[in-house]
Amino acid sequence: MILTIGIPVYNGEKYIEETITKILMADFDWQNVEVLVSDNNSTDGSCTVVEKYSKVKLYKHASNVGYDGNINRIFNYAQGRYVWTIGADDILTTSDVAEINKIVASDTTYSVIYVGEPLPGKTGVMAIAEDFLYASDFRSGFVSNNIINKQLWLNSEASEFIGSGWIHYGMVLKVLKQAPSYIMSKMYVTEIEETKHNKSWIKGGQGLLVGLNLVEIFDRMEIWGYSTQMKRRCKLVIKGSYPKIIIFSKCIGLQINLGILKRFIRLYSEFASFWLIDMPILVTPGFLFTALFSFYKKLKPDA
Repeated sequence: MILTIGIPVYNGEKYIEETITKILMADFDWQNVEVLVSDNNSTDGSCTVVEKYSKVKLYKHASNVGYDGNINRIFNYAQGRYVWTIGADDILTTSDVAEINKIVASDTTYSVIYVGEPLPGKTGVMAIAEDFLYASDFRSGFVSNNIINKQLWLNSEASEFIGSGWIHYGMVLKVLKQAPSYIMSKMYVTEIEETKHNKSWIKGGQGLLVGLNLVEIFDRMEIWGYSTQMKRRCKLVIKGSYPKIIIFSKCIGLQINLGILKRFIRLYSEFASFWLIDMPILVTPGFLFTALFSFYKKLKPDA
């Protein structure tokens, strides 16, 4: 078996049928490709939907081990040399996957194969990890963008990422250091449009804290052989959105307490712009942003 397509799901009844249908319509080398679903103790009809598909292996579980634990389950169940984890609310953008068939079947061992939207002129083999991160525009945070070498994953320690919400990105960073990687020539997967702004992990402003979990992973990159410069660059990818995201999070209910402030300071104190821009926003009471936004809406009802 060359490729395992694994779908982690928890209460994904609404979208998983479209996800599976698009996968099964693609022209994979089906003699060497398997599709499996790892259900994380769903309470809706997710399993009933999956059971309609004879070509899909369904693994049911009586306990919910969280997002990261369910991703890790897929790698333990997988028979393929490579594992492509596709979210239960993500879909393939094309049925023409000849390029994927070719790369996963090649004699070269790749650590990660990137199937998201590539940057112009930044495709093909990446000899070093840093080149992959730049060429993929640091977009491995979208779980479905990565086809990962199963054995390299299993040989690496995943437990440190359990509970972070970012096991996929942490493991990408680890395995990239162990073999060359590859950037595909086009985008093969995307989110279902309706779900893009309806993620459970961003409710109540929690997305800001989930993002901090990723920054804490970036903060450990030097342990895995990355330069201080690359660690800073990755942290800045997240930091660039902070003014807008912090304000939005506070407007929808996130309370910034001392513990959260300490996390920000520990991770970003080296950046002057953190003290000049982000810190003042963090300590400004949320009700002020809510009041300003309400006032703005009255002035511009269509905003």
